[in-house]
Amino acid sequence: MNRLSKLQTAKKQCFSLNHLVAAQKIFNTYINSFGSKVCSRDIAILIATSLQGSKICKKTILNNLRRHKYWLHTSLHIIHENICLLKPNFPDQVILDNCHLLLYPVLDIEKHINYLQKMRNSDSKTREKFRTEMDTYHNNLNYSKLTDSQILSLTLYEIEKKYHYSGDGIWNKQDGAREEKQMKKSQQILA
Repeated sequence: MNRLSKLQTAKKQCFSLNHLVAAQKIFNTYINSFGSKVCSRDIAILIATSLQGSKICKKTILNNLRRHKYWLHTSLHIIHENICLLKPNFPDQVILDNCHLLLYPVLDIEKHINYLQKMRNSDSKTREKFRTEMDTYHNNLNYSKLTDSQILSLTLYEIEKKYHYSGDGIWNKQDGAREEKQMKKSQQILA
């Protein structure tokens, strides 16, 4: 329990169970180091067991995630929240194919997915109304033909667009209250 309180005091969000059971010297090095990283093995185990169990190779998951330069800086809690958000609406394989999305803030993902799904499932008159209210999306896109994989890819595209596709979209820089207010407003628009 002492190590957990030290982690909370140091405001380390990304930590591994390995850090909790490691030797005192290793733990102190982690606490005193700059930044916050999680163990890659823990990420692979979480994703593999949450989605397809032993059917998916953890090495494949890690190879896909390594393409994102900040992939070790997302807490396991955020990855788990994203899996819980996506799992009821998307097949496991589609989530695995777009596993980079699991690294991003939940509210950003939810906002874009809700919008894209509403656009896919609505008629053309309603789509025109939504397009004028949410000006960040593409005018020539045939939303009714979007697949689940394309919705997740477009979600990642829209999140990263404002960061010039640098990977910086995983950092939640905006004020949480303002973000929550924007989310409620967009839900009212889409309802």
